[in-house]
Amino acid sequence: MSSTLLENIKKTTEAFFASYDTLNADEILEHWADNCVHKIRPDSLGRQKRNKEEYRAYVNSMAWAMKEFKYTPDRDTLTYDVENRRSAFYATGAGETPIGHFTNEYSFFLSFDESGKKLTRIDEFVDSGHTSKFFDEFRRVAAEGDKSEQVREFKKKYNITS
Repeated sequence: MSSTLLENIKKTTEAFFASYDTLNADEILEHWADNCVHKIRPDSLGRQKRNKEEYRAYVNSMAWAMKEFKYTPDRDTLTYDVENRRSAFYATGAGETPIGHFTNEYSFFLSFDESGKKLTRIDEFVDSGHTSKFFDEFRRVAAEGDKSEQVREFKKKYNITS
């Protein structure tokens, strides 16, 4: 297999996880092919696949409420499969939200186009127990909006005016 393809897969994988620290939809989606789909797993969470525009809307809806996010891949788990144009890795993420400090664990399985420069599929496994509990509470508080003391304090701390 081509060493160029391997290098492209490595570079795209690095760019993928670096982009998540920004929580900027344009930066995250820069590495997606137009037909890329993202799926949060396990399926027991009931999350639907998202295409590029659906994922953009998802990131934009969450970005206001996730500050100081840091995404840390475990480089010892990085695995590259050039023949099948895939990579995989384990990571942790942490940030601040209106309901407190958020942490999670992830396993990502990425698929690439023929060049290795664009993602065609992203399977993101999350800590399902923690994710369900956290986002149930998060959705409740976010729905209250500025009526929630937690949301008002968070917006004040991070100078969010909307």
